Amino acid sequence: MSELPPQIIELRTPNFVLRTLQPGDEGPELESWTLDPIVAEMMNAELKTWSIERQRSFFATGLSRPDRRFIGIFPAGSAVPIGVFIIKLNVSKGTFVVSTLIGDKSWRGKNVITECADEIYRLLFMETGFHKGKANVLPTNKAMIWLMAQSAWRREGRLRKHLSNSTNKERLDVLVYGLLKPLWLDFITRKKREGAQANDGVQI
Repeated sequence: MSELPPQIIELRTPNFVLRTLQPGDEGPELESWTLDPIVAEMMNAELKTWSIERQRSFFATGLSRPDRRFIGIFPAGSAVPIGVFIIKLNVSKGTFVVSTLIGDKSWRGKNVITECADEIYRLLFMETGFHKGKANVLPTNKAMIWLMAQSAWRREGRLRKHLSNSTNKERLDVLVYGLLKPLWLDFITRKKREGAQANDGVQI
């Protein structure tokens, strides 16, 4: 049976700290995030500066709702987040919906999500007993579609005209992806095996 993860989360990878965003993490470095159309759509936000007040309110929402977790991506040694995992939890069904975005454009294309995502899935699948993840991806988000294709996520459908653009009210399609726990476990096992084989016989 699945259970809610802790309200305050802190995970680590070789290069990043993943921890719950809280009031106090807001800052001017984040104000440009929602000027990016893809980020604005993912956050259902208007295409304008993400004010300090709106940042603080957003982070507080993640702490006040038991079915939400907003986990910031922090480079090791930095107090400024470069992105966020937004997780919606359904304990009774053992499912979660995850949105992932890198708000700081200078960090895009540097395998941030590849390195960090498996720690999030390990928490949800292995420690709290969830069975399936779901993700909604805009067809224009080519980078995320490519990442999905390199992982255990599988495309399950396309919802036509499913979203309304917050700025111009245009109706948008959404691609639906699913992540099953057994497929993720197989993927992790293969990745570890391939890594071991790549290092076999190499002297450092």
